[in-house]
Amino acid sequence: VGRFQRRALLLTRVRRLLDEAARLAELGHEVDRIVLVGADPIFDALRDPDQGDLTWVHAEFADLLVGLCRGTHRVLWRTRAGLTGTLPQQIEDALCVAKSSLSVDVGLPSVDMEICSIFEGGRAADADARLRLIAALTSRGISTRVCLEPLLPLISDQRAMLDRTFAKLVSTGVHR
Repeated sequence: VGRFQRRALLLTRVRRLLDEAARLAELGHEVDRIVLVGADPIFDALRDPDQGDLTWVHAEFADLLVGLCRGTHRVLWRTRAGLTGTLPQQIEDALCVAKSSLSVDVGLPSVDMEICSIFEGGRAADADARLRLIAALTSRGISTRVCLEPLLPLISDQRAMLDRTFAKLVSTGVHR
């Protein structure tokens, strides 16, 4: 089993745990919000042409989103993933169903790839791919926030860089 398949199997186990949290919420236990982390490998795999057919993984993630959002609680998906190409149809359909309960926080250290690489070791999605994911989410009415972190003096807090970052975020549909 490859690295991605192991992570996908783990996602299936996490789904069972989150389904249990949703069930407890429906039984009256106080669950204000469910936070989903760790789904980035699904989007990372979209960048790798050697992964083969990922339809089953997209379906798992889509089912997870819909299942989590079926209750009365809010679901927050925290990610540093990006999007190359278009959203897989299963995920796009799930976002349409889940949008009233779902919000997404996308981490973005900078729109400068060199700075992203320094902060994240070069393994995370590049800034343009994250901007594409942000645009895909906002265009579908998903509440999307961007976490500009870390902002380090003289590295990522320069006025020109922040102006460029904010301009790109506005073009994706992110607003105050």
